[in-house]
Amino acid sequence: ARIAKGFQFTTVSSDARLIAAGSQQVLSKMRAAPTPPPATGTY
Repeated sequence: ARIAKGFQFTTVSSDARLIAAGSQQVLSKMRAAPTPPPATGTY
């Protein structure tokens, strides 16, 4: 991600923090979404 932005030197920890921040955003959106109704059929 950082290399695509033009950085020539990156560390694993900076990418890990970026991934962690992105995953927190995704999880918060998933938790805020309404839950689907329960399935009624076998399939």
